[in-house]
Amino acid sequence: MYTLALAVLVGLAVANVLSVAYELLPVLQKVKYINNAELLFPVLCVGAVWIADISILGVYGLGGQQWMDVVGSGLAIAGLAKATDAAVEYLQH
Repeated sequence: MYTLALAVLVGLAVANVLSVAYELLPVLQKVKYINNAELLFPVLCVGAVWIADISILGVYGLGGQQWMDVVGSGLAIAGLAKATDAAVEYLQH
């Protein structure tokens, strides 16, 4: 249970950092691949997992090699954050 809460919180933190970066640095919106938040968000989630040394998949026994665990956990966090945003958006309407 705590692992899912950690994944949601890390995903929301990365999303907030990304939105603040877009607001404070408008030059980011002129760069081709950085402008695409749907591409940049999972990359930043993988980076956050790597920096914080979090293993979401390892808790459930799906670890594997080090790089696979980092990339898989980052993508799991990105997907769970997007699902949380969709659920909150659905509940608000």
